Amino acid sequence: MKRRVPFSLAAALLLAVAPACSDDSAPSPDNGVTHDQGIELDGPEADGQDPDSTQPPDQSISDQPQPPDGQPDQSQKDSAPPLGDLGAPTNTLVITEIMNNPKAVPDKMGEYVELHNPGATPIDLNGYTLRDLDTEAHVIASSVVVPAGGYVVLGINADKATNGDVDVDYEYKGFYLSNSSKGDEVVLLDAAGKLVDIVAWDNTWPIPDGTGSMPGSFALKNVTADNNDPANWCATDEFITGTAGDRGTPGAAFGACAPPPPDGGMPDNGVDAGTADTGTADTGTADTGTADTGTADTGTTTSGALIITEIMHNPKAVNDNNGEWFEVHNPGLAPIDMKGWTIKDLGSDSHVIASSVVVPPGGYIVLGRNDNTSTNGSVTITYKYSGVLLSKSDELLLLDAQSNQVDIVNWSTWASFDVNGSSLQLKTLTSDNNVEASWCVANSPWAAGDNGTPGLATSNCKP
Repeated sequence: MKRRVPFSLAAALLLAVAPACSDDSAPSPDNGVTHDQGIELDGPEADGQDPDSTQPPDQSISDQPQPPDGQPDQSQKDSAPPLGDLGAPTNTLVITEIMNNPKAVPDKMGEYVELHNPGATPIDLNGYTLRDLDTEAHVIASSVVVPAGGYVVLGINADKATNGDVDVDYEYKGFYLSNSSKGDEVVLLDAAGKLVDIVAWDNTWPIPDGTGSMPGSFALKNVTADNNDPANWCATDEFITGTAGDRGTPGAAFGACAPPPPDGGMPDNGVDAGTADTGTADTGTADTGTADTGTADTGTTTSGALIITEIMHNPKAVNDNNGEWFEVHNPGLAPIDMKGWTIKDLGSDSHVIASSVVVPPGGYIVLGRNDNTSTNGSVTITYKYSGVLLSKSDELLLLDAQSNQVDIVNWSTWASFDVNGSSLQLKTLTSDNNVEASWCVANSPWAAGDNGTPGLATSNCKP
């Protein structure tokens, strides 16, 4: 699912890049960004500083006096060139968590931004720019690889002893996250200057203010959701370390939303954070109707509560009866128990799961015909099934305990599934998994010699 920049934000981007009118008596900022276009382009506010104060447009940041202890040092700011017409974000990386106002440590020690790679290949951030819509910017000058399906944390301080016990993958300088009621922005540009992602927030967002009973980060509830919609974010409810300090899940998938304050009122910034969305995630799955082979429509739509993400139908290291398996992923916010669910095809193959099989939120499990790793190709199987065989021209359906169709992959006409010794992997979790182009041949070997990533996010695909 490709995210779109909301109209209001797109307008803000265009306004932010419009050149200032020429006037000798009113010089423009060096970066060419106008500050009076109806959006707030404020710099970092120190704790306790008047959030409405602004810097004169003709005054260089480097000329400012050194801030007192506990406030950001703006002298380390990189030169931020004017923003051009950035166009729509590529969303090859997604901003998924922001710590703009820690309580356990000063802001200049504990701010961080988390990025997620929803794709099938690693992405190196070397040369990428982290910035806002004003003048703050930092160019990443070393290799920072975001693994496929994984997360990295970019922080203002990489020392766990002083940053709130956060594992920071890369330490930046010259970029700060505002605490003011005006809000702020995180903009990510690739090495070519193209917009990768942007999140712009204000005081209507569910953001802890760093002083209440639940200080911490705010996070995207589902990585496939529009991250410029405040309804898709909430204050986090998991402690970064132990059972005290700030809350957040830096470098890990989202856990749960913080509950409303004990009095049933509003969180610290006056926005109701609500509770975690435990509903069905939008996985981008489209119509699963009639296959080209003439097989009848299943008569239902897929719920997408679980997604079939990898299929081994023709192992080479062992025979098919011992080595067939498939993987499912839970894109949602709550665990899902598959007890009572049905695995089947469009013919007569069928198996009802008779025991508890829990798929954790954001996690994967593997279901296979043989759970003995010494004879199944060294695959760790979560649940052993029988009565279902996978062929090079077949279908795989999941039905929940009420016989509602959850997911279907019908590869009966797909040439790409005619392989031996490699699984087939869904390239990205947001792709339609009932379309051949969304899949690729696995290129990651495991112990017994076959290729695949059972129980893990997709890593390598054969060209």
